[in-house]
Amino acid sequence: MYELITEKTLPEYEAFIQRHPKFVGKPVTGTCGYGIEFFEISPDSRVEGLYQMLRSAGQVLVEEQIAQHPM
Repeated sequence: MYELITEKTLPEYEAFIQRHPKFVGKPVTGTCGYGIEFFEISPDSRVEGLYQMLRSAGQVLVEEQIAQHPM
C-alpha cells in the first residue's frame, strides 16, 4: 500500500510510520528505481524532520517495505 505525503498531514504520516516502521520513499516522477530510498524508523528518529525532508526532496510516495521470501 502506498500513500502520497502531499495528501497527508503530519499526524497522518506519523500514523503510517507507526504501522510501517520500515518503508520506501519514492519520487512520483522517477523510473527504473531512480531516487528510491529505504527508511527504518527508530524511537530516536525525528519524524517531523523526515516528513519535511521527504517532501522537499520530492519523495512524496511512501509505501510499506515488503519482506520477500528468502530463497
